[in-house]
Amino acid sequence: MIPQFTYIIEPTDARWTIKFGGGDTTGQFPLWRAALEAAIQDAIRVRRLGYAVDVLARRADGSLRKVPPSVNTGTTSPGWPDAGYRDCGKAGKPSVG
Repeated sequence: MIPQFTYIIEPTDARWTIKFGGGDTTGQFPLWRAALEAAIQDAIRVRRLGYAVDVLARRADGSLRKVPPSVNTGTTSPGWPDAGYRDCGKAGKPSVG
């Protein structure tokens, strides 16, 4: 059985945090798009090693949404993992409250 890894992007105070496996924080970013780019880049690397990987984004209501493989961050990312280019949402500070 192939191990499954999960990256979760969620707002923490005035920053965006990436959690690995739902527990350990692996990075904090001022913009949502930067956190998404970092999570996708690392997920691509881990997937190339042969592991199953999901990238999830926490919604304002607390639920999680799976980031689809066709997402592109609008930067130099080749996509997730090798898909077409589409905008994946707004950048900016999270609204916490």
